Amino acid sequence: MQLFASLYGLQLLNSLSKKQKNIEINNNISSSTNTIVSETNKQYEAITGQKKNENTYKTQTEVIKQFLDKCNEGDTQGAYDLLSDNCRQVEYPSINDFIDGYYNRNFDEKKSYNYQVWNGNTYKIEIRPDILSTGIYDSSVYLEDYYTLENNKLNINGYIARKKIEKELEKDNIKIKVMSMDFFRDYTVCNIQVFNKTDSEILLDTRDKENTVYLTDKKEVKYNSYINELNEEEIRVLLGEKKDIKIKFNCIYRENLSIKKLSFDNIIMNYENYTINNIEDKDAIKIEIAI
Repeated sequence: MQLFASLYGLQLLNSLSKKQKNIEINNNISSSTNTIVSETNKQYEAITGQKKNENTYKTQTEVIKQFLDKCNEGDTQGAYDLLSDNCRQVEYPSINDFIDGYYNRNFDEKKSYNYQVWNGNTYKIEIRPDILSTGIYDSSVYLEDYYTLENNKLNINGYIARKKIEKELEKDNIKIKVMSMDFFRDYTVCNIQVFNKTDSEILLDTRDKENTVYLTDKKEVKYNSYINELNEEEIRVLLGEKKDIKIKFNCIYRENLSIKKLSFDNIIMNYENYTINNIEDKDAIKIEIAI
């Protein structure tokens, strides 16, 4: 009888322990939004520690929750409609691009999520396997992304903003126009147009020297390009051609970032001669565009 009472007491303790764990899990989940509630899920910027305006925070996080909930519900059109025009143009020109490039990769099953103000209008997002479905919470298993609010619409996948530039310079019958700059969390893309008005094909860079295409900020800090990611055909401009080119730079976005010029130090004026002969530095020109 005493053994039975001991076994019964042990079962009761195990049952209470399981119930307590379920209560803890449910208390950490918002049933309407599947949002993990934690001390970091507040309106304090992770970078500066400053508190975000409460009304702004509420409005912005509501857009984030709507987007993530629509993804969880399989409403891809509704989620796509919450993306900014710039984000759609740069990252996902069609809804199929969004489905293949973002939705299918991140929402193959229902997910839980957590968010925190990171810096300015950018929020750090953590997307995890759904805790209510699995009953398991593993803090090490999650997808990290950064969403930025733009006019109450979202820039996702680390995309932050576009800045129109519309600055150009012509030298030696080569006109280079900086159309815009797209800022991502980890890099920057310059969208340029090159108009070759010379009497030969030109090459924007030979790619055999270091640091010959770069951005410079107002503090004279240089940010080198990833020009080697482009093949020769992509940076060769035919006689009379206007060519749009995207160049990526190792420039991390921050709110006080101020780029003042884009430099090309090694533009080949005669591509045919370059391919035949060992061209010397004097046969190349430099162009700097103030932006």
